[in-house]
Amino acid sequence: MSDENLEFLKLRYQDQVELLRFLTSLELKVIFGYFTVVTAIVAWLVTKAPESFKGQIVLSAVIGLSTSCVVYYLYSQKKRRDEAVETIVNLNTAMGLYEVGKYLDNKAINPPSKYRPLFPVYLVAIVGVCLSSIYLVLSGT
Repeated sequence: MSDENLEFLKLRYQDQVELLRFLTSLELKVIFGYFTVVTAIVAWLVTKAPESFKGQIVLSAVIGLSTSCVVYYLYSQKKRRDEAVETIVNLNTAMGLYEVGKYLDNKAINPPSKYRPLFPVYLVAIVGVCLSSIYLVLSGT
């Protein structure tokens, strides 16, 4: 592999790693922003719970729609994250980092890649908060 190709792979690797860091930071901001908004709504319910069923349905719909938007956004981010991870695996393969014996005796530099999904964890937390909040709205708490 030429020095020019190696430099290209190195730059591409750095781009993808930075993209993963950025996506993680943005996802956490969106999740904590969502939790903050829902917590504020529930705190407001303690003093000003809607008395009419129509008001409860509207507030539940707002919570449900905001949850849907957050889940869709995080799903889109998951797809982008999967692309970045696949690119990194391809770059590692191109540089021979998974090949046993290429750089170290009887070892590869990188262990085999493992899939560690974050989306299901986010999904369970967000849907749980959503359903709890809707329950509180409908129960008139």
